[in-house]
Amino acid sequence: MLLTTGLLLVPDSTNDRVMAFDPITGNLVDANFIPTNAVLGTAVNAILNASGDGILVSDQTGDVVHEFDLNGNYLGIFAPAGGANTAILNNIRGISLDAAGNLLVTTADATNVDAVAKAVVYMASLPLDANVLFMTVMATKMPYVGRG
Repeated sequence: MLLTTGLLLVPDSTNDRVMAFDPITGNLVDANFIPTNAVLGTAVNAILNASGDGILVSDQTGDVVHEFDLNGNYLGIFAPAGGANTAILNNIRGISLDAAGNLLVTTADATNVDAVAKAVVYMASLPLDANVLFMTVMATKMPYVGRG
């Protein structure tokens, strides 16, 4: 359904699910496109994967990025490899893909310098008429370099 008609996927972090809306009318298509289940904790972002054949969903409290097929069926943990590891991902806040299809992850626990740098470089490479609706980059631990 996602590829044939297009959907706007909206994580409902309060109810641990991902809802699907019609991107043109804004009408709710499926309140439980990715339903509350045993694997999905607090969903924060839902994006297409790099190959366009799956959906990546960041799980803030599960400290992983889950992968689902285009019909909302669970495929497994996408990142980090080997499953949850709070030394790698902890308190995920956002995910995106760079131009090469690499997954960029921001966390509230620590600053992921490499991901932030890649995101800034990617934004700088966009055409002048492109818009970045929002991006939050903030230090959460010392040193708070560049804060003023």
